[in-house]
Amino acid sequence: MAVVIARAVLADSWLDEYWQLWISGAPWDELGGRLLADTHPPWFNLLARAILFLAGGSLETARVVSLIGALGLLIAGTARLSRFEQGWTAKRVYLFALMFILVAGGPLSIGQLGDSFRSYPWIIAVSGLQSLYLLQIAQGRAVDRNASFMAVLTIASVSLHLVHAVGAIAIALATIACALQSGQRRAALFVGGAMLVGIFIDLSVVYFQSVQWALHNDYNWIGHSGVSAMMVFAESAKRTFLGSFVMTFIILAAIVTSRLQPSDIWIVIPFPIAVLTWILLDRITPILVDRYICSMLTLFCILSAAALDRLNPSHLLTIFTGMITIVHSAANLAIDPPRRSWDSRARLIESEVTKCPGARVYAASAWLFTAGRGTRAAAFEDPVMRFAYQRFASRGGFPLTYLDGIHASTIGYSVCPTILWVDHAPGIAQNSVDDVLKVVKLNRVPGLVVRRADSPDASVLMFDSR
Repeated sequence: MAVVIARAVLADSWLDEYWQLWISGAPWDELGGRLLADTHPPWFNLLARAILFLAGGSLETARVVSLIGALGLLIAGTARLSRFEQGWTAKRVYLFALMFILVAGGPLSIGQLGDSFRSYPWIIAVSGLQSLYLLQIAQGRAVDRNASFMAVLTIASVSLHLVHAVGAIAIALATIACALQSGQRRAALFVGGAMLVGIFIDLSVVYFQSVQWALHNDYNWIGHSGVSAMMVFAESAKRTFLGSFVMTFIILAAIVTSRLQPSDIWIVIPFPIAVLTWILLDRITPILVDRYICSMLTLFCILSAAALDRLNPSHLLTIFTGMITIVHSAANLAIDPPRRSWDSRARLIESEVTKCPGARVYAASAWLFTAGRGTRAAAFEDPVMRFAYQRFASRGGFPLTYLDGIHASTIGYSVCPTILWVDHAPGIAQNSVDDVLKVVKLNRVPGLVVRRADSPDASVLMFDSR
């Protein structure tokens, strides 16, 4: 947990989090319109509003509070599911499951996704508990007393995120089938009813929000990213297996030693259901990015926990496995350090302004550098871009002029530098200085010295007269 929270504390903010702030921190008279215009259901946005209130409006604090809340739900839910089990041997699979979900590596892990003030840690928590309940049923444990609890979690999981809902429904379908096959009809009834309620909620959200989507979403950034659904699955799987090699090794060891039981196949069944459905939906309209399919990681973690439990390790081997897993998780923090994004660029600009208070700072929307320039989608996101830049300018105490790419300005001679900041624009570092200035409609007088600080998705250009 310390490693997971450390990543959240150390990570820079990024555009998705400013979307969250723009929606959840909206004035009351604008909140309804922004909730309807979002492409996600309103439920986490409303929860995030409460979290922001508790955090005093601080994004960094809200991120950590949200993550701790999701971790608390995961731990409390695991404790509830295991409360009727007696003895270490019966309870250890729950400990293994919790450990693996907390320390798993790769792009879908709670460590990676917990560094954003978004719904993803909560998705991992509810889908992880869904997967653990499926394991309970598959292993023939008495689960009827947990049926009402899981009904609530299933509704939450299915209705929390429209793309994730596919994974949640796949887990629920496997749970229903497994429960019916093992004669646990109450569990099947509760989970099945909850799944239908969640689907109804999702359809209602789509009905009410689709009008706003039609008005604003004339350009699909996912479809223009050049990344197909198969590429998302392949890259996510590769990085997850490499980032969680301990779990991969445990599953392979259980397979080689024939310790896995036929009932464990129920944990695997949701994979093809979800993946095939996502591929079909993505063919209709591109919807997939890796963080939307994080429910699949929880199934991998639960399967790993079942495999380790089947290997029947001694107490000493269990402790050793836990230590190796935790060390590997800490190593992941060093190998794949916390995100460096808007905050790093803002600190650079703030240092320049501190050295020369007369510095002039311009900022421009990343949409100007895409094929979506001029679309309704670009115009819809423009206030969020402007909000993000202005928030940093206010915190850093420097004035900022936001360029719309329509009205031209000129960089002249000055004692202090003139700075241009473009963020969240993948590939901008490949553009020449003149090309960047042309896009944002900035002219410069001859003889200026240019300093440039680039990253894969941002560029800060500084023009000096000296």
